[in-house]
Amino acid sequence: DHEAGESLERDRFVTGEVPQIRTRRDEQGVQSGLAGARGRLRQPLPHVRAMPRFDHGVTLPRQRPARRERHHGSVSSPRRGLLLDSASLYYRSFFALPESLVSPDGIPINAVRGFLDTVAAMVTARGSARVIACWDDDWRPQWRVDLVPSYKTHRVADAEASDEEAVPDTLAPQVDMLREILPLLGVPVVGAPEAEADDVIADLSHSVGGDVDIASGDRDLVQLVSPRVTLLYTGGTSASRGGRPWVAIDPEIARERFGVPAELYADLAILRGDPSDGLPGAKGIGEKTAVALIQAFGSLDGILAAADDPASARPMT
Repeated sequence: DHEAGESLERDRFVTGEVPQIRTRRDEQGVQSGLAGARGRLRQPLPHVRAMPRFDHGVTLPRQRPARRERHHGSVSSPRRGLLLDSASLYYRSFFALPESLVSPDGIPINAVRGFLDTVAAMVTARGSARVIACWDDDWRPQWRVDLVPSYKTHRVADAEASDEEAVPDTLAPQVDMLREILPLLGVPVVGAPEAEADDVIADLSHSVGGDVDIASGDRDLVQLVSPRVTLLYTGGTSASRGGRPWVAIDPEIARERFGVPAELYADLAILRGDPSDGLPGAKGIGEKTAVALIQAFGSLDGILAAADDPASARPMT
């Protein structure tokens, strides 16, 4: 329409004649000239926000007043970053949306569609100025297996033949699609040898300046939450999230939700264990006991010191 045409003419951020990325019935598309080498933006785009639509993929916005986020708290940083736990988001999208969502060629794109719609909604709601897709270059690093042999053993496709992760047949091609699409949208894909996406996120959350949001359904990342870092938690059920697509976990919400400060969440996980990753935890200690111990003794070191101190009068459980 005329308004959208004026908006695009005014912005003029497309750098050349390039193919368009489209989903079914997408008449507007997204110009892939946004990205230069290795997915870096050729010029800053502070005024461009990706917006989801029901019958489109990620589309260019019309000029409208920015919507205030209603349920995720105030966001005011002009340099707010968004770090994506890519595997967490595309797995959740794959199982949440039907495989009847297909490309014009009939190829399932449910994971791609859900991933891009989720990221677009987060960028719009949080006012993200920078987005980085953190990738599992090694989903099960050998050095972690050496420390804990049971680590992710149950996810191995064929323990006798290989160490590859079991991935649904219709998801694997969509992962490749995302690796191609994201840099074209100006979102760099970042991984590291012998490291998981979690490791990349942990490093970038400390090294990237300004406020940072982390998008993931992995509770382990709660330990990174701070006054500057917020976890956009997509895990759990819709009911546990109050019907919302994600819950913004800041230090206050972390303490309220898990019973311990965010910086002590790793101690909680060590005591409780994590069956989803094949981590055993301390024998006989579940989440409630782990929380009670940390509240009583302050940290894992405090718990161990109390256990070795015969003068400690407080019960351990």
